[in-house]
Amino acid sequence: MLDIIIGEKIINLLGEVGIIISSEGEYIQIEYQTRVAKTVRWAFESGLIKYLNTELQSKVDEKIEGAKQEEAAKEEARRIAEMKFKEAHEKASYNVHYGDSIYELEYKNESLYERGCELLDSNVKCGMSLIARAAKNGFVEAQLYLGGIYSGGIIVKQNLAKAFKWYLCAAEKGEQLAQYTVAEMYEDGKGVEKNFEKSLEWYKRAAEGGNHRAIDHLGHMYYYGNGVEQSYEEAYYWFDKDGFRWLPYYICSDMYFHVEKAYEHALKLYLLSYEQDGYEGAGYDIGKMYYYGLGVEQDYGKAFEFLYEYYELCCDYDRAEPELCYMLGEMYKNGWGVEQNLEEAEKLLAAAEKVFLWRVESEDTMDFDKKISKNVGGEKFNTVLYSETKILCS
Repeated sequence: MLDIIIGEKIINLLGEVGIIISSEGEYIQIEYQTRVAKTVRWAFESGLIKYLNTELQSKVDEKIEGAKQEEAAKEEARRIAEMKFKEAHEKASYNVHYGDSIYELEYKNESLYERGCELLDSNVKCGMSLIARAAKNGFVEAQLYLGGIYSGGIIVKQNLAKAFKWYLCAAEKGEQLAQYTVAEMYEDGKGVEKNFEKSLEWYKRAAEGGNHRAIDHLGHMYYYGNGVEQSYEEAYYWFDKDGFRWLPYYICSDMYFHVEKAYEHALKLYLLSYEQDGYEGAGYDIGKMYYYGLGVEQDYGKAFEFLYEYYELCCDYDRAEPELCYMLGEMYKNGWGVEQNLEEAEKLLAAAEKVFLWRVESEDTMDFDKKISKNVGGEKFNTVLYSETKILCS
């Protein structure tokens, strides 16, 4: 070790003058074979120690610098390799033989998708190619993303047919948002021919998977009878899956009235709808409940108050329900909750009969399955219960 630090020639020269230097482990031994003054010895040993320290520090510095240069060389090699690798990726994206590309071998679908998204800002063609590869390999996020890109028409030209194709791929793999979107596109005929049966099927698949928008949409479809047979029971089934959230008081009250037969609770919700939401239609139902004594003690006075208010509103728009006209006619006829007025009663009862008969003859506006017979006030009166249809008031 000493011959490396001090040098073999210097050690030999010192030996010729009687100074033998050797090392044992971490220690250096100096043997003087000739008589040497103490001052000379002290000067020699101090100089030797200083020299050794300098040389050792120099060797250490050389090793540190060598390690730094080696690390820098490795880092540069990694940088160059990564740059060449990325260049190979981008070139490979233009190659129709994707299976032979480095990118295909090194990265899985998720990396293809993420790299494609990164490249969309700088190289749309390359980015779209990578995303499409991930989508073709069955990566659901890529399929959903492509559906959104082609549907929105922002990054590329809008193409609803391609959007539907990719949404359908994701939907078939169970992606709820894609299932809901496919249902919408079938319903509206966007990117695919209208098909209400398939639309309903996909809405149900999305809803069963927990998609809140699909659940809400199905509930409203059955509540209003839009494209399906109107059914409070079916509407209740779907609304109940979502905990009746985001629903107005009026719809909730209808559910409790028609399905649960919880009239008292339904009345509370109708009142909230009428008082807080300002929905006049709820006043009509409140009036009926007071008229028939459903969920509340029968009170013709309150029934007349709510029913007549709604009747005036209907007449302002030239619309009225036959049952509304009938109930008001009976109240005027018998003096229930209002001063008896036979002339007004005759007018209202005639209007109720006329409107009812007009409905029966109008098959395009009727659902005959909902026609029922009721005994009200001692007289048999045929009426039709339905959700939203309004009839011209005579």
